[in-house]
Amino acid sequence: MTVQKSDPAMYVTIGEAANHYSVSTSTVRAWVRNEIIPKEAYIKLGTTYRFNLRDMTTALLMHESPEKEDGRFKLYDETN
Repeated sequence: MTVQKSDPAMYVTIGEAANHYSVSTSTVRAWVRNEIIPKEAYIKLGTTYRFNLRDMTTALLMHESPEKEDGRFKLYDETN
């Protein structure tokens, strides 16, 4: 089995990920909770998360979500 090394600089905090996508940290948490961001895109140690922005971007671009009435796509459950 081959283990790939990841560049530690590629992983960012939840706040940095939220800033990168211009969303709130609550939105990033909702993406994780709703499995829009797959487990392969982040590392969780206790209650601390570190996100791989490249993998997050891939997941967000591949995610199909229903359109809202105004024609925009939503990437999280707005009821939470």
